[in-house]
Amino acid sequence: MIGNTQNDGSLFAVGLTDLPAYLAATFDGVVTADQMRALYPSLSDTFIIPEIIKDFEFLCPAELWAGAAVGAGVSNIYRYTYGAVFADLQLFPNAGAWHSSELFEIFGTFNRSTATDPEAELSQTMQTLVGNFVKNPADAPAPNWPKFVPGNMTINVAELAYNGNVEASDVVQAVQSSSLDGPCDDFWNFFLDVRV
Repeated sequence: MIGNTQNDGSLFAVGLTDLPAYLAATFDGVVTADQMRALYPSLSDTFIIPEIIKDFEFLCPAELWAGAAVGAGVSNIYRYTYGAVFADLQLFPNAGAWHSSELFEIFGTFNRSTATDPEAELSQTMQTLVGNFVKNPADAPAPNWPKFVPGNMTINVAELAYNGNVEASDVVQAVQSSSLDGPCDDFWNFFLDVRV
């Protein structure tokens, strides 16, 4: 089981608003603001930064690790992206499903005095999914969670709790990795994939 959260970069981008300065400090001039604006055309500079962090640090490595595991003969890889957003877990404006926010649900450590009923339900669901995988990693953690198969034209990733779907019967929305991995496949994997 390997994955990331929908807004993995938001926590690490707090206070970062100058895209050219961020790129210069992080990529030492190898990556330009124009390249990033073209890669994320619908976003302003301020919102590109957390997307870069999410993709470069979390999403693209998850895609590459999952593909490498399948390439090494592991047949039971289940890839996910977690998208639940709860008001009581928003540490700052636009935090979204920030890095590691799914752990509150998996371990049941959410604040029970401020949690909503859907938040408590999702915690039970996430614990069931992880428990299912631990008990039998050869079977899908949820009925409609597909095994990861490399290639962006297959339905191979589970979006977990993206649209308020918190029950075990509907928590997974299976999608093609191409709906998530575009920036990885178009740009970031050239830096990250040591197999190339």
